[in-house]
Amino acid sequence: MIFQNYFTNISQPNLITHLHINNKKLNKDKNFPAMVNYPLSNNKRSVIEKNNVLADEIEKTANKVLISPNFIIRLLNNYWQETIFLSKSNSVSETYINQLRSDGIIIHKNQYKKFLSEFSKALTINRIKSSLNAGESYLSANEVKYVWKKGFNFSLPKNLLRSIVNRKTNKELINKQAKLLKKLNKQKFPVFTIVNNCNQILVAEPPEKLANNYNLIDRLYKCYSIYFGESQNIRPIYQSLFFLNPQDAVEYKIYIESQYKSVSPNSHFYLMTTELNDYYQLAISLKHKVQFCLIPDLKELGQLMYDYQHNQNLSFHTAQKYGQYAFQGQPIYFIKPTVAKNKQTNKLTNVYYRFQDQTEHTDVIFMNYNTALLAWKKFVHSNHNYKLPTNPQILVYNLEDYLNTCLSSLKDQTNNFLFVPSKESYVFLKSRLLLKPNNSIHRIIVNNLTAFRLFANKIVWSLTSKHPIN
Repeated sequence: MIFQNYFTNISQPNLITHLHINNKKLNKDKNFPAMVNYPLSNNKRSVIEKNNVLADEIEKTANKVLISPNFIIRLLNNYWQETIFLSKSNSVSETYINQLRSDGIIIHKNQYKKFLSEFSKALTINRIKSSLNAGESYLSANEVKYVWKKGFNFSLPKNLLRSIVNRKTNKELINKQAKLLKKLNKQKFPVFTIVNNCNQILVAEPPEKLANNYNLIDRLYKCYSIYFGESQNIRPIYQSLFFLNPQDAVEYKIYIESQYKSVSPNSHFYLMTTELNDYYQLAISLKHKVQFCLIPDLKELGQLMYDYQHNQNLSFHTAQKYGQYAFQGQPIYFIKPTVAKNKQTNKLTNVYYRFQDQTEHTDVIFMNYNTALLAWKKFVHSNHNYKLPTNPQILVYNLEDYLNTCLSSLKDQTNNFLFVPSKESYVFLKSRLLLKPNNSIHRIIVNNLTAFRLFANKIVWSLTSKHPIN
């Protein structure tokens, strides 16, 4: 674009349009057809004269001409770089557009649709940079500038050395993620997702199917951005959902079936149980293509916001983002250590919650507040030598940030954790194993469920049965 449009409210309802020519030499060319010159009323002049800056802008506006881009400019806009300015719409902008339409300069409707489609694709791969125009003129205060780089106009790495360091850092991160995956694999913690009759995970895509319309240059740019670490702002196009509460997954399955029933009546969808480490591995390996979202337990989240957070024994992690009716991520609960008196020695000591006969420190992570209370009740019964409170002090955090914290502290070999599923997940897994194996999909699911049920049985048995006194 070789001109900028400014639409700014000077003093209600006095509005002006300012066309600022980037190349002043073009003003001398007599071949440019249209002159833009808005007559000013006495009231407008009286307002403008009070502001020297605005008065200068008006004088410049009166002397500007409307320029039609030549062949070179069009070539650069189409294949190298295009600059676009967006501003608020008002009556003057409508008048300006009508003037362009009358002069035959407005692009055709089909061209406009094509422009928006290409613009949307460029946004998804971060080929468009936006910034607020911070010019000296008051008239540009409400303007947003977009620079659209096209073709092989790739941005050079801001810091090549930093890119090399980032690649080294990424290798270290990959090693840490591999260690975390091994820890998660030992958990056998169930999460739920939806698959089709081909045992493929459902993935949502935009209606425009932008990924299928990328040309060769766009694909090269994505690879270039990923290699040089310039892809932080590139958002994946596809999206897939995993659930912690099986009932939430069932509701999502019903919704999907209702949407596809009329389009594809032969499509069948199933609820599949997989592991948390599988979700985490997919989220890492396909982060530039698919956004894997872990949907929290909505029932537990609602109870936390409207009921549990008012309990005096409950506190939130300092890094947790939450509000009166908002919470970031899947809530997890930790039983905090408490100071208790030993009935035999009459000495005060810190008592840490331990799961079964653990000898090393392990973070026991509960997905359900009531499950944490049940576990504490059993712990008090097993440790009657200490004078322990009826209700424990519980710390609330979220699963996603906790896993990120684990990545940064994996050098500490004592960083162990144990996830305790909710009772609802255990009941669901138990009921699914009682179904009759009608098809191959069911057999695949049952094979996965067996390991989950054994793990869940171990935890639930521990919480509900008697243990020897330590």
